[in-house]
Order: sequence, then structure tokens, then C-alpha cells
Amino acid sequence: MNYELFPPVREIKYLQGNCILEGIKGSAKSDGARGLTACLLKELQTLEQEGQGGFWYKAGKDISCLEVSQPQGYAIAVETDGITVRAADRLGMRYGLDTLSQLIAGSDGKTLRCLRISDWPRLQNR
Repeated sequence: MNYELFPPVREIKYLQGNCILEGIKGSAKSDGARGLTACLLKELQTLEQEGQGGFWYKAGKDISCLEVSQPQGYAIAVETDGITVRAADRLGMRYGLDTLSQLIAGSDGKTLRCLRISDWPRLQNR
């Protein structure tokens, strides 16, 4: 299954396997697809910022995710045991969490296909 995202992302790579959403917990301690979707934008208020700048959101196991340097850019990694969203700035994190919400909404509510996404604006002002 391929996901339809709007606006389309610059890079998406589908991987083998699925992430079982019911077993994933974000820092808001919510379970399953409904819980993850409900807490994503709430999480934006309490994101942890890394020392070199940039933000991240983790649900489940801490997995590696591409570094992001473009303003308003983000990267998403979905693996069998976790989801990570990284962003260069707070606005990039907002867009990354919006994309993750679309992925969850477009899923069966139980699993997400494993994938990697990188995206950043085509224009400086969206």
C-alpha cells in the first residue's frame, strides 16, 4: 500500500515490514492510531530541542532518522518498532507531524508501512 499525501513529499522510500501502532507509545503515553493522532499536535507544545538546534518526536523505540538542515524541513522514519520525526525548526516539526497524521489517517488504524520521508518547502514562504 502506498500513501497519498498532500502536498506531495519530495522523497519517500517504502521499506519492508509494518509498524504495529497499538504497541507504540509517544511521550504523551497514548496508545494506538487514535491516541497517536490525538496527541501529535499537542506534542508540538512540549517537543524536546536538540543542542545543535532542531527538534524531534519519538514514539516507540528510538530509531535513526536523517538529519534535517533545510528551514521548515523534516524527516520521518517508520520502522517495525518505532516512529521518529526530526525537523530543523518548530515549523518543520509542525509539517512533519501533519504528514505523520496523514499517514495514520490513511492507514488501517492498526499498522503503518515502514518508510522514510524527507521533505522541505519548494518555496521559502509556504
